[in-house]
Amino acid sequence: MSTHHLLKSLSAAALALPAIASQAANIVETPEFGYRYNHYQEKDIEAEDLHKGSPERYTVKVNQFSLLTPLNESLQANIVLQLEDMSGASPWYTESVDGETKQVMSGASIEEARTDVIAQVTYFGDKYTVTTNAAKSTENDYDSLSIGAGFTYDFADKMTTLGVSADASFDEITPSDALEFGRTDYEEKQSWSGHISLSRIITRNLMVQLGFGLFDRSGYLSDPYKQVIADGSLQGDSRPDSRLASTFTGRLRYFVNGLDTALHFDYRLYDDNWNIASHTVFLAPHINVGDGWQVIPSVRYYSQSAAFFYENYYEAPRSDGYYSTDSRLSTYGAYTLGLAVNKQLGSWLFTAGYQYYTSSHDLAIEDPVEESNSLVDFSIASIGFDYKF
Repeated sequence: MSTHHLLKSLSAAALALPAIASQAANIVETPEFGYRYNHYQEKDIEAEDLHKGSPERYTVKVNQFSLLTPLNESLQANIVLQLEDMSGASPWYTESVDGETKQVMSGASIEEARTDVIAQVTYFGDKYTVTTNAAKSTENDYDSLSIGAGFTYDFADKMTTLGVSADASFDEITPSDALEFGRTDYEEKQSWSGHISLSRIITRNLMVQLGFGLFDRSGYLSDPYKQVIADGSLQGDSRPDSRLASTFTGRLRYFVNGLDTALHFDYRLYDDNWNIASHTVFLAPHINVGDGWQVIPSVRYYSQSAAFFYENYYEAPRSDGYYSTDSRLSTYGAYTLGLAVNKQLGSWLFTAGYQYYTSSHDLAIEDPVEESNSLVDFSIASIGFDYKF
């Protein structure tokens, strides 16, 4: 489905439980169980931008369960089960109506379900850790299997840590209603990524990390649920069958003694061979307010340039045959405002949070050549708990 990549990002960034989200320096002493419920809601498309179809966009309800447990003195296992229910309409194609670009949405609300299972095992040595993981994602039109491994090493001074990780995924796409809408009925794609990082404790209160990553995707990278108008006719979304990207990341953690607050600051630079370059800045103070309470406000800013083949509609055929009106390939900027509250109560940790995301071409660092009218705004509300046995 067209929201697959968005939901994978949602799963990784907004739905991850502490058991999976962070690597512990030491093996846990007792099992820990976690649960999160998340409600993802996209804002309806504006009436003035809609030409045909439903204005209602996606709603996603997610239940996530996690178990973190020691296996022996050196081994630790993490298991996550995630169940998603999705409904709504998605952008289909754009067309010119009286000289204005209008959006055509999928006509009826789509009802789908998705199941993710993630398993991870970590071995803790004296100065290093070795992690292996596997994940399986299944929905009616998309299956994905991924594997990965990671390694960390603490240098003799105990102040510097080297991290190396790699993963690969193998996906099968079987679009719904392929015959009715003239879609492909089966495609495959593969991806791999590698990342290296170096973390350094500068002072008792300051730690920094620098990282570099490479990502490669190949196979069917188009969206079977999207179409474009090119040279006066309607045809399928068509993108290059390979995509190579690199990232540079910087992270800073600083603890302010007088405020009992840990400042988290992250920056990421992304660049790929589709001519998309992006900048991400994230700031979140973790404020301890006493009696087991913690408040975490956050702000995230994002800006990207457009893919070299992106347009709203194409007046003439392209020589390379690449066409897409997917707003995620346009030039735009976005910010996310968030607030999370945690409460420690004995062996229980209760948590609740809310994020609001809005995107616009006016928020981008560079001026767009083509402005999409299907950029998304959404909110995520979450609640859950962790329990240590």
